[in-house]
Amino acid sequence: MISCNRTKLLHYQDEETKKRYHAVGQVIEVLYGNRFQFANQSALKIAQERGIRRHLLFGCLLLWQAGLIDKPLIEERDALAANGMVNWMVEHHVQALKVEEPSINPRDGYAGCPDAKILYGEKRMVCIPDLKTGGKAEAHAIQVQAYNKLDGYTDAMLLMDLYIDDEGTVTESLVTPNPHDWAWFLSGLGVLKGRNGRGIK
Repeated sequence: MISCNRTKLLHYQDEETKKRYHAVGQVIEVLYGNRFQFANQSALKIAQERGIRRHLLFGCLLLWQAGLIDKPLIEERDALAANGMVNWMVEHHVQALKVEEPSINPRDGYAGCPDAKILYGEKRMVCIPDLKTGGKAEAHAIQVQAYNKLDGYTDAMLLMDLYIDDEGTVTESLVTPNPHDWAWFLSGLGVLKGRNGRGIK
């Protein structure tokens, strides 16, 4: 079992070995620090709350589509986005394989929690869709590639950033694994490990 506690210096822990790991998100913050430095703090808080709600909703809708739970209650403010998610799932014959299941990359020493792993399209391609509720950013492609290196997710043949707006419009942004992106991610991870080894927070 992999647990997450974001108050710890290393967010994830393998409960069997007790070893702790930095999170994908922590590495992204090293690579793209102060991304929201000049954002209006009130608007940023609203955006963060919306992102949390809709990530939860996305996971619940995937489980509902799979017949594993009852249809979730949907707030009016999220109704259009929810309709967009469901329409996308139906259009692409989406079948959930994993939903919000954390994992580790023991070789490189980090952990993360992808939104999902699914079967996608008529060809039933294994896909990692990374839900986004804001604008596009370079960091998003790095993040989903890092998820693809986690145990249990390496078989994904399709990576995508999945953007869903307030009107329910769904935009897929396919991500092609890039060795330069991967080197960039590992450099950030190395910085985090170096700071940890020297007691620098």
